[in-house]
Parts: sequence; C-alpha cells; structure tokens
Amino acid sequence: MTSTETKSRSSRLTVAIIAAVVLVPIAYLLSIGPAAWLLGHDYIPEDVFITYLEPASFLARHCRPFHQAIEWYASLFTG
Repeated sequence: MTSTETKSRSSRLTVAIIAAVVLVPIAYLLSIGPAAWLLGHDYIPEDVFITYLEPASFLARHCRPFHQAIEWYASLFTG
C-alpha cells in the first residue's frame, strides 16, 4: 500500500468519525419529537420515554434555551 492510499483511507476514516460524532447527537435530538408522539398515542410506556429522554433532560435542566427549544419541538408532535 502506498502512502497516498494510506492517507486517503485515513482521511476517509477521519471524515466518517467526525460525521458520526456530529450526526448521532443531531439524530437523537430530532427523534425526541417522534418519541413524544409515540408516548402520546400509547405506543410506548412513560417510563421508557423518560429513560430515553434522560440525556436531553439533563441538558434541559442546565440550559434554559435548550429546554425551551426541546419543549417547542416536542409540542409540534403532541399537538
């Protein structure tokens, strides 16, 4: 394997890791609204929802703007 191929693989791996680090939290936050909808329509029990929401709840307790944003976003799904 040449050094160019190694650098190419390394850069692709770096991009994939950065994308995962950025996209996974965004996907989690975007899934809160649909999870609220599932809770509102009795597809999931409340304790499951509360457990799933714990990381976002922690952030919401410590950051008022985040709390307001999450409440607003979840309200779009709960009516």
